[in-house]
Amino acid sequence: MNGTIVECPWHGWKFDVTSGERVGNPNFQVTCCTVRVHGDEVQIAVPPALRGSA
Repeated sequence: MNGTIVECPWHGWKFDVTSGERVGNPNFQVTCCTVRVHGDEVQIAVPPALRGSA
């Protein structure tokens, strides 16, 4: 992460964590979720509507 920009390690796409917009292509966005750092983990609160079935 660099400032508010995070880069996907698999495909190299960069996203602004404050808006979900893809850097360089604002037509492609991701859903923003609440996150927190707990110890050495980054925890993401995924909304129920986005969770897959278990």
